[in-house]
Amino acid sequence: PHPCPTMDRDEPDDWIEITELLREAASELPVGKLLSSRSFSLKSSLTALELMNPRMDSGCRNAAKTTPNPPIPEPGSLSHKQTAVVMDHLFSSLATWIDGHTLPQSVYSCAYMRVNRSAASEEWRTRSDLKAYTDLMDGLVAFCKKAIENAQCFNEEDYSTSSFGLQPAYLLEVEVLELSSAATEFLREEQIKTAGEGDAESVLYLFNRLSVLHGLFFILKGFLTGVWQSRVMSQRIKDSLNELSKVEASHAALSEVEVVGFDPDLHNDIMGSSPPRSVHILS
Repeated sequence: PHPCPTMDRDEPDDWIEITELLREAASELPVGKLLSSRSFSLKSSLTALELMNPRMDSGCRNAAKTTPNPPIPEPGSLSHKQTAVVMDHLFSSLATWIDGHTLPQSVYSCAYMRVNRSAASEEWRTRSDLKAYTDLMDGLVAFCKKAIENAQCFNEEDYSTSSFGLQPAYLLEVEVLELSSAATEFLREEQIKTAGEGDAESVLYLFNRLSVLHGLFFILKGFLTGVWQSRVMSQRIKDSLNELSKVEASHAALSEVEVVGFDPDLHNDIMGSSPPRSVHILS
């Protein structure tokens, strides 16, 4: 190989236009042929080139915090509407991760997730609905990750589905049922407390959101394990879509509620030396 050229750093850089040179070189390559060497491969070029795609470029968001993040509210201090908004933002974060962004900057930017609870409160008795939702989300992430790995269709830079050490936990069916039962009991008690009040409708919002995630969990589990009955599965899908339409219909009533409990810089220390991607959470 040729020796690397030396550069005198005291002299200003002399930038020249090479677009035409590259086009001329590319025109001599037959369709399907690539230039490659021991020090330059297709993978190297995909990692190095700016493709203007957040799934392939590391981005250039400054990792340094310009303003301190607001404190994370205790789960028990959240109102029903705030809890519903946390659930919505977490569901959107799941879609953002599936779209190709990293887990630490999407799903696990929520301080109430199982892997982050050292940063939040362990007093979940007053908000068992949120505990059920976040634990179900963790199990759903584990199933999605397994499905992507089984299909070998990675959509992240360097073709990996890395969780950066934040391992999602697989849930047993009995654990899911226990979580759902505790959340349902809590919400029924809240229905009795808020009967005839303006907050009563917010309890229904929480029921809808838990039902969507509960149904989605068992749908994906059935497809992954191959253990499902077509009639039961079709009914689960129908019920989940019905609950999802109710979730969508309630968005207007929650549009003025601020999202709390999320910190995009929560895991900057494990994200490596490259700048974090600029992540826009999907609607």
